Amino acid sequence: MARPTAAQRQARAVLDAREKSATERAEQAHSAELSAPTGAPGRSASPSTYGPAYDPLLTVDQVSDWLGVPKGTLYQWRSRSRGPRAIKVGNGIRYRRSEIENYLDLHTDARPA
Repeated sequence: MARPTAAQRQARAVLDAREKSATERAEQAHSAELSAPTGAPGRSASPSTYGPAYDPLLTVDQVSDWLGVPKGTLYQWRSRSRGPRAIKVGNGIRYRRSEIENYLDLHTDARPA
């Protein structure tokens, strides 16, 4: 196998420097995510055993019970692009807890001042 030329060595050094820089930026972003408080504004961030990015997925039954609407309504909202955003997981639909909370916040009547 032929030895690399000076130009090839220089190009390899530039690529290595770019990869190192990208890795450092990714590590900094990751450490910033870990140190950032979680939760919605006005709520205290509670430490979780699952890490700061844990947001439980709720089933259609759980959301139906929580919101007090029939399951069929949730399916209709999803097919009409209304209601909280859902995630298709396998053969089922799941909702992020934060999506339900945001949906409720957006649909809460304003209190008169």
